[in-house]
Amino acid sequence: MKLLFSVVAEKEVQDAADYYESQEAGLGLRFLNELDRATSFILQFPQAWTPISKRGRRCCLRYFPYSVIYSVQADTITIITVVNQSRDPEKWQTLIRDLHR
Repeated sequence: MKLLFSVVAEKEVQDAADYYESQEAGLGLRFLNELDRATSFILQFPQAWTPISKRGRRCCLRYFPYSVIYSVQADTITIITVVNQSRDPEKWQTLIRDLHR
């Protein structure tokens, strides 16, 4: 199975890692490692996480208040966004709707 990150997801990840690194040296790397762990599980068990739309799912990170919003296609998993859980859900729900049009 192939894993792709949307442009939105790539920016969200970079912004979050930069923020955490500015708070404490090494924390940005820990965030990226936790994201890598989550995406590894998603690749292994793509249907195991919470469905949020017909093809969209959400996987929450363990140690950071972020959710990985992703879509499953036949042979590809697309990370739509990586969003702070306190953020307005309408923002990422709009991304899911736009993806399925």
